[in-house]
Amino acid sequence: MKNYLEQTNKEQNNRMWDDGGIVIPLEEVADRAIWWEKFNRANPYFVRSEEAKYTQKGLVFMMICGADNTPVFQG
Repeated sequence: MKNYLEQTNKEQNNRMWDDGGIVIPLEEVADRAIWWEKFNRANPYFVRSEEAKYTQKGLVFMMICGADNTPVFQG
């Protein structure tokens, strides 16, 4: 629970979004996704596992698709 709370607090204090765009480097988004993947693998029966899995999936989705005001690929 301590690791979960520390990570969620860190992410809440360093917001990823502003006005529909990602405001942190994509490398940091990837780091967060990796952290959540490792957490989910190490804690499969965590009481908030569904939320943790949802967070991981959302971060991976952002890495692939970007956001409304932050495309991943320049086109």
